[in-house]
Amino acid sequence: MSGRLKPGVRSYKNIDNAGNELIVLTVDHIVEWQGEPAMQITIIDLSSQIETQRQLKASEERYRELIDGSIQGIVVHRDLTPLFCNRAYAQMHGFENEQA
Repeated sequence: MSGRLKPGVRSYKNIDNAGNELIVLTVDHIVEWQGEPAMQITIIDLSSQIETQRQLKASEERYRELIDGSIQGIVVHRDLTPLFCNRAYAQMHGFENEQA
C-alpha cells in the first residue's frame, strides 16, 4: 500500500509449525473497500503441485539411470522415429554415442 512495490504475482516458500515446507503463489492488487483503498491478496497453495513435480523428476531420473545403465540396447521411438536410445544401442549400431 505504501507504493514501494507494485501489486502483482509473487511466490513464497515458508515452513509451517510442523516443519513442512509450504509454497504459495500470491496475487495482490489494490481494491476499494468501504470507500478506502485496500490490499486484496489471493493465496494459492502450490505445495502439492511442487511435490508432484519433484516426484516426477525423481521417477524420470530413476528411469533414465535404468535405461542408460543397461547393457541391453534400448531405443524409444514414435512412429519409427527415434526419440532417444542408450549407449549400448548406439554402440550396437556403430555410433560413438547416443547423440550421434
